[in-house]
Amino acid sequence: MASISRMAIRSFSSTAAVAQSAAQQLVRPPVPVFGVDGRYAAALFSAASKQKELDKVERDLKVVGELLEKNKDVAEALKSPILAKQDKRQIIQKLAQQHQLSPLTLNVFNAMIDNNRLSLMPKILKTFATIMSAEHGEVLVTVTTAQPLDSSQEGHLQQVLERFTKKGQKLNITKKVDAALIGGMVVSIGDRYVDMSTASKIKHYSKIIEETVV
Repeated sequence: MASISRMAIRSFSSTAAVAQSAAQQLVRPPVPVFGVDGRYAAALFSAASKQKELDKVERDLKVVGELLEKNKDVAEALKSPILAKQDKRQIIQKLAQQHQLSPLTLNVFNAMIDNNRLSLMPKILKTFATIMSAEHGEVLVTVTTAQPLDSSQEGHLQQVLERFTKKGQKLNITKKVDAALIGGMVVSIGDRYVDMSTASKIKHYSKIIEETVV
């Protein structure tokens, strides 16, 4: 009985050691990521880091993201639950040849096809971009306004946003225009989100009025 116990302990210790070794071999992303998209993005970051292909993979995903944004037919085909996996592989293979995607990028896309995760591609691309921004010391900022900002407004906004950065960090600002906001702006910086739009205020006060009337 004691012999069996010792064998079990040795077996458990060996399994734990293998798991610990595998975990240590992973190159962890500079920021925590979560969900299925986080797992794919983190695994790709780890593999690309080990193979010293981070720049190449980052460029690959940017190219694919821009292509899917412009070509909605391809984007819908890859997400379609009806299209056969082999047909999706052919689309991905064609993209890889046309845009000289690295074998590592191609392997990840094929894994996504095998696991029926292509519908998550936009999220995975975005999560990987977030990881790479942190790797470059950047803070991702998205500013959405009802109308385009003039140079003076942009300069003032830049100064305000820089207060949220730490030493060595730099802002990576994406500006968007959404007339539905009516006025004001919506700002997301890192994992923080601030809605200062007129539409949001109207919705807030409308809710208060409705509750008061009722």
